[in-house]
Amino acid sequence: MPRPQIPEPGLKYRPEIDGLRAIAVLGVLAEHFRVPGFQGGFIGVDIFFVISGFLITRMISTEIAERRYSIWTFYERRARRILPALFFMLIIATAAAMVLLFPGDLRVYSRTLLGTLLFISNIEFWRITQDYFQAQRETQPLLHTWSLGVEEQFYLFFPLILMAIARLRQNARTGIIVALTLVSFGVSCWLTKQSQASAFYLLPSRFWELACGSILSELRPATRSRRVADLLSVAGFGAIAIGTVLFVPGKTPFPGLWALLPCLGTVALIVGASNEGCFAKRLLSARPVVFVGLISYSLYLWHWPLLTYLRFVRPEGPTALDLSIAAAASLIMATVSWRWIERPFRGASNISVKALAAGALSCAAVLTLGIIKAYDGFPGRYDDRVKAILAAEVEPYNSTCFDKLPETKSCTIGASTKAAPSFLLWGDSHADAIMPAVEAAAMQKSRAGAVVLNHECPPFLGDMSPITECAKADTAALHMLADKKLNTVILVGNWPAQSPVSARYLYRLRQGISDLEARGKQVILVADVPNEPDSVPDRLAKQLLFDAPPIKWLSRSDYEKQQSFLLVPAQRWTGQQFSILQLAPALCPQAVCLVQVDGRPLYRDSDHLSRFGASLLVSQFSAVL
Repeated sequence: MPRPQIPEPGLKYRPEIDGLRAIAVLGVLAEHFRVPGFQGGFIGVDIFFVISGFLITRMISTEIAERRYSIWTFYERRARRILPALFFMLIIATAAAMVLLFPGDLRVYSRTLLGTLLFISNIEFWRITQDYFQAQRETQPLLHTWSLGVEEQFYLFFPLILMAIARLRQNARTGIIVALTLVSFGVSCWLTKQSQASAFYLLPSRFWELACGSILSELRPATRSRRVADLLSVAGFGAIAIGTVLFVPGKTPFPGLWALLPCLGTVALIVGASNEGCFAKRLLSARPVVFVGLISYSLYLWHWPLLTYLRFVRPEGPTALDLSIAAAASLIMATVSWRWIERPFRGASNISVKALAAGALSCAAVLTLGIIKAYDGFPGRYDDRVKAILAAEVEPYNSTCFDKLPETKSCTIGASTKAAPSFLLWGDSHADAIMPAVEAAAMQKSRAGAVVLNHECPPFLGDMSPITECAKADTAALHMLADKKLNTVILVGNWPAQSPVSARYLYRLRQGISDLEARGKQVILVADVPNEPDSVPDRLAKQLLFDAPPIKWLSRSDYEKQQSFLLVPAQRWTGQQFSILQLAPALCPQAVCLVQVDGRPLYRDSDHLSRFGASLLVSQFSAVL
């Protein structure tokens, strides 16, 4: 069994804190490995935040009081604590990424690797994923480093705050920290409702969790009553257990108000376990529990890349044996990392500052080369068949006006004449994906058209969307349609995505179409393409590379059900100036919808046609233009 972690000078080692770390990391692993009943295990990160705030404030405040605090020494300790194990994981994870990840995924990986090196990966993932709990997270081997970004950003400026208020009385110091905590908690509650991704990833809405530990450190509450300590411990364990069992990823609004449960539960456990006779003290100080706590940092670092790469090569889903092997590998790598990477670097007597700096710079240089190579996508790894499949995955947007508010003169497609546009293609990214078909048909008919294309903004979504650009796109399109020469409107959208708000959206869409008809416009509502259950290029390539079993692609009957919420009521809207363009004849000519032709994928993901896929629709659009 490992020896206890050596505490900072002047601080008494509390093994139960390592026991709390064990609870935190095991909760995270249970959620990530999808252990039944532990879907709320992601709150383990919140437990880590409270512990970090408690320990860092206790250490800094003690050193300031004893007049031996040095901010440079503090950052040196942080570097010794964080960098060696992190760099060890990053180098191996990057080597694996070069072998396993597809070019598109590898380019994204290079961005997240740079963000991790700069300790801003939380900001980078906020930009990339928007939702921590979405399926896309399982393609991000470094997603778990977002919490390191939050912590290191906290450590960057919080010591400066403690230094600035060090000369004040304890009540005044605590009051300032409490005020900052309340402001951050308010931001967290507000932002969770407005933009949950921002609340989840960014420091301003997470600061209060670390500050809870800081307040606890400043107040230093303790109880001599074993009964009170046991009650606090029961409440703490209960709060954490409730969150672990009942919180649902992606459905429980988090962090916000609900994050109080794990944070206050952690505070209660730290206070209760300070009593030597408390049962929580004995439980959390048990040697097996402490061992897991000691390796918790390395275990947290290693489990997610291993799990991500496993799911990458097992797209059908890893077996129980696969997951057991991944869990065992995580434990082995964590133990190796803790014993031979973390511990030797902790003490200045083992490795000098110069050696630490030289090692860090060397690792950073190697990883920077990895970033450069990864950004290229490293396509030379594959044969021509795989290259042809993956080429669809990295196709850029078709319109240069995508996600821009257009002007009729600058955003035109079709016939290369000076004639004014006579039709408008209006929609979201699905409209951009089929634009090559519309443009080819327009060329055949010698017609020019204008486009209004915005991400996640199907026509007439407007203020129903949290994306303010949607309302602006609707306004721009309607303004353009004031031109009588624009006599045809082609409406394209990811219609199934609107089914959760179907009644409201259908009413808005029907009213909008009626208004266009009243203006004398011909309106063409285009059925959406089949939304497949998996990324088509990704799955086709994995079938070739990893012998992954074929997936059950969407059947024509399931496709019709997928579109029914819109197309069934829309059948009753038909009139002389309104029609529905069905895509099933081209994309689902038989019982199962097409995903490839002669080895070339028709999609660039699961629901956006590739340019080759769009070429199958030219005749459909030619018939209506």
